[in-house]
Amino acid sequence: MKIEIRQARKQDFEFIYKMIKQLNGIPEEDEQLDRQKLAEIFDDHLEKPSKFCYVAEISEIAVGFMSFLFDEQLSEMGKVLTLEELVVDEAVRGQGVGTHLVHYATEFAKKSACEVMQTTTNFRRKETLQFYEKLGWNKNGYRFGFEL
Repeated sequence: MKIEIRQARKQDFEFIYKMIKQLNGIPEEDEQLDRQKLAEIFDDHLEKPSKFCYVAEISEIAVGFMSFLFDEQLSEMGKVLTLEELVVDEAVRGQGVGTHLVHYATEFAKKSACEVMQTTTNFRRKETLQFYEKLGWNKNGYRFGFEL
């Protein structure tokens, strides 16, 4: 099975919408996720030079998505790649797609002279926590937040 990674395009939106629903545990038939607002954010991501969105494909069928950004951080004394979203279609999880996406981002970070890669995930996503640990990522903090 050959996994290809390519930049996301505007016409990928329906797939991205499906992936964000899966990421947030929203059933496919549920329409509670604001499609218009997500489309606007996705379009904005595609326009910004600091945002990067990629799709993983198997046999030209989209099976995974990731987005990341670069930032200069004083605490890291350099450039940091923050992996904002990484989601693989439930139908193909466990087949190496997520690992392939992370390796792609890692090589991108190295070529871009990053000091650190980082991400956050919810404690309820136990499989995701295990996934990152298996790839050698270290748990080294907490993310705090609240809705406004």
